[in-house]
Amino acid sequence: MRRASAQDYSFQLRALLPSGVAWPSVEDPAATVLGRLLHGIGEELARVDGRAADLVDREADPRLAVELFEEWERMVGLPDPCVGELPTIQERRAELLARLTGAATLFGSGDALFRTGQSVQAIIRAAAAAGFEITIEENDPETFRAGVSVAGDPVTGSIWRYLFYVDAPETSIRSHFRAKSRAGEPLRTWGNEPLECLVNRIKPAHAIAVFRYGEP
Repeated sequence: MRRASAQDYSFQLRALLPSGVAWPSVEDPAATVLGRLLHGIGEELARVDGRAADLVDREADPRLAVELFEEWERMVGLPDPCVGELPTIQERRAELLARLTGAATLFGSGDALFRTGQSVQAIIRAAAAAGFEITIEENDPETFRAGVSVAGDPVTGSIWRYLFYVDAPETSIRSHFRAKSRAGEPLRTWGNEPLECLVNRIKPAHAIAVFRYGEP
């Protein structure tokens, strides 16, 4: 969006002056008091024009928004009560963009995650997009059967048929301080709580996820 300069506005103000010998020439803004006054008004009008242009050029783009960033978050339901406040602006912006585009980065909205699927590979991909490297082991659905199973085999119930294990590092680093980070943000954030929230959102409702941290 084109921004009008102070000179543009002062020129327009001079064009609106009445004509006649009673009005001095203000072709040179610094030549008369009236010219300097109009130039000063033009500077303020240019400032207001620039602020309005910021709303169109910057604040209307969630990738660049600063002053209206919280309004963008509110529109997509952030902060998410499942994970609480995100500690850094880079995480908040990534989550905002994920919800607007339907991607499954960071924690993602329910709708966005639904579109990723509910398979084992879909869960692993979504976790990787959120910064978590995991593997999944599905539980053996076989139950103890007389005449088939032998001594020492586990006795399992029907609920175990839908259980799966999520293996992840004991500590997952979620973000680092970057040049685009803000003063006051932590140099590094970590924690596995978002991973559990993410997996439990994606998985089928009847499935049970068991998380194992730091295990081979």
